[in-house]
Amino acid sequence: MPLLKLFRFVGVSEGEHSVLIVVHAVNCTAKVRFALDNDIFLAAAWSPDGRAIAYIRADIPNAAHVVLETKDLEDGKTRILLTDSNLERGGVANVLWLPDGRILFGLYTNSIPGCDLWALTLDPSGTTVGKPERLTNTTGLDIANLNASADGKRVAVLSVRGSFALFVANLDRTGVKLEQPIRLTNDSWNNWPGTWTPDSQTLFYGSERGKISVYKRRISSDSAELFLAGPGNYVLWGLSQDGRWYIATVDRKVTGKRRLLRVPVSGGTPETILIPDGEAEVHCATAGSPICVLSEFLGKQIVFSTLDPIQGRVHLRGWNRRTGVNDSEADAKCRSRIFKQRPALGI
Repeated sequence: MPLLKLFRFVGVSEGEHSVLIVVHAVNCTAKVRFALDNDIFLAAAWSPDGRAIAYIRADIPNAAHVVLETKDLEDGKTRILLTDSNLERGGVANVLWLPDGRILFGLYTNSIPGCDLWALTLDPSGTTVGKPERLTNTTGLDIANLNASADGKRVAVLSVRGSFALFVANLDRTGVKLEQPIRLTNDSWNNWPGTWTPDSQTLFYGSERGKISVYKRRISSDSAELFLAGPGNYVLWGLSQDGRWYIATVDRKVTGKRRLLRVPVSGGTPETILIPDGEAEVHCATAGSPICVLSEFLGKQIVFSTLDPIQGRVHLRGWNRRTGVNDSEADAKCRSRIFKQRPALGI
C-alpha cells in the first residue's frame, strides 16, 4: 500500500480531455493518470488499500450528469455508484473513502448554500450495499473539506456559511473609487444583482429563499417587491428590444424543465417563449442597437441566436466552447458587445 499522504490529486485540462493525475507531493512524479472524454473531475479520494480511487465527475453544461464513480488502478475497471446532480454545486464536490468501506460525500439541497454529508457502504468487491445514508441535516451550510482519522472512527467536516448582500454606490471622477455606498438588502438570504430598469432607478435581483425568485428594489424605496416567483428557480436577464418585456429563464440548468420566458414590464404572468435545447443564458445590450442574444450549451458547442420575445430564435450561429473557434467575425463582435453587458447573476 502506498504512503497515501504523500500523494495528491491534480486535475488539469489537456485539449479536449479532463485529466486526473496522482502526483507525489515531494518529488512531483506522476503515479497514475487517466482522462475523461467529456466530463471534468471535481473531487477524488483513495481507497483504504490504495488500489482504487473514488471520484466525482460532471458534464458541467448538463447539470443532470454528475457521477460518483470508482476506478480500480490495477485492471482499470470503473464502477458507477451514484448519479445525482446534487453531488456538485458550482463545480464544488467532496468525497472521502473510509477504512470500513464506506464512501462519504456531500449532497447539496435546494438551499444555497446547503450541503449534507451522506454515506454509501461498499462490500469487498466494491459493490454498493443498500441505499445512501444521510449523516447530517443542516441548514445553510456548505461542506468545504472532509478528513478522517487513520482508523476512520473520527471524521472532521469543515463547513462554511455565507450570505450575499447587495450594495449600490457612485463612482468618483477617476472611476476607480466607490462613494456613498447604500445597502439594498438587510436580510440573511443570498442575493445576486440582476438587471436595471432603463432609467437606472430600479434593480432586479435574484434572492434564494428555498427557491430562487426575482425581486425589484427602487433605489429611493426602503423595501423590495416580489416580481417573479414560482416552483422553479428564476433568473431575469434583461429588457427586450421593444421595451415591453423582460426576458427570464426558469430552471435553466435542468433538462426537461428549463423554459425561456417573457414577463410584462408592468409585472404579471410570465409567458413561455421557447424550450431551450440546452442550458441557456440571455444577454441584452443596454447601449447601441437594442438586441438580445440567446446562448445555449449543446455538448461542446455554444449556439447563439438573436432573440425576439414573440418569435423566439431568429438567427443561429455556433461557437466551440473548448477551442474558441467561431463561425464568423460577426459572431465575435456580437459576443463582445453582449458579454460586456453580462449581469453578475450567475445562477
